[in-house]
Amino acid sequence: METRKNGGRRDYLYKIRPTRAGTFEFPPVRLAFYDTNTRSYRTVATEPVPVKAQATAELTQDQIIADTNRFMESPCSGRKTSLPPRP
Repeated sequence: METRKNGGRRDYLYKIRPTRAGTFEFPPVRLAFYDTNTRSYRTVATEPVPVKAQATAELTQDQIIADTNRFMESPCSGRKTSLPPRP
């Protein structure tokens, strides 16, 4: 997730990776907040968000440069920990 500040607003950007091609619909995003003008809590929601994923070529093992879903032993605890994603 990436957050961008734009004046008095913030944009939250998410990257998604569909597992198949097609048209999908994300349910409405709801946000509850306290309205200082009416002195009450309010909930607002977006419209459902349609997303169209196009088919793409699959990568072979030789084409993969980095694997961010692997686990490694933590030198301090001996527990397996997930590696952080590369920038």
